Amino acid sequence: SAGFLDATGRAIWLAALATIGVSVLLSLWWARRMLGPVRTLTAVAKKMEGGDLGPRVAVRSNDEIGDLARAFNAMADSLARQEGLRRDLMNDVAHELRTPLTNVRCHLEALQDGLVPASPDVINSMYEEVMLLARIIDDLRDLSLAEAGHLRLRLEDLDLSEEVARAVRACQPLAQARSVRVEVAKAREGLSVLADRAQFAQVVGNLLGNALRIAPPGTAVTVGLAADHAKVSMSVEDEGPGIAAEHLPHLFD
Repeated sequence: SAGFLDATGRAIWLAALATIGVSVLLSLWWARRMLGPVRTLTAVAKKMEGGDLGPRVAVRSNDEIGDLARAFNAMADSLARQEGLRRDLMNDVAHELRTPLTNVRCHLEALQDGLVPASPDVINSMYEEVMLLARIIDDLRDLSLAEAGHLRLRLEDLDLSEEVARAVRACQPLAQARSVRVEVAKAREGLSVLADRAQFAQVVGNLLGNALRIAPPGTAVTVGLAADHAKVSMSVEDEGPGIAAEHLPHLFD
């Protein structure tokens, strides 16, 4: 019986040691499985911190670690998209500022060299370019305030027909220069909206300006007004080439 007890004791110890060994191996495997993706996430995050938004984390499971990897990749995609939009905005702003600045510089150089006299036409042209620069800067300020949620709106009841008529009168010089007619479709009288007058005028002016620049000479840009119960809508239509289907999802980026 003593030998049996010794053999049983040894078996128990061996089983315990085997269990401990298996537990250690399983713990090491599980830790490696858990820490491997975390280390990968850390490495990719450090690359993103250095400005490299290209790397992504491979998703190899459908558990919490996999969900974390997918969320991280979605965040990286969003950051890369925002960075692309920021670069495009900077390029667009530089282009928009370069044109009026170049025109003013050319006028000033011509005046300095005595090539043209300081006539009212030249001064008015430079004044218009400076005002264009001021509007671009104001737009950038409004964009910054809007993104920060600090853009203040002075809401008031506006007669829609009067505001549209005012915007149409303001764009007549561009329409005449482009040989394009601006027509306002007859609408019901008394259509009013609660809006900020300056911001509303800017929106309508941008829509009309874009349409006039795209519309072929000899065609018409039509402004339509309609009301459906509590909703009032306005449309601006031109006979230009339109927007390609692949660009439509990014129209408001």
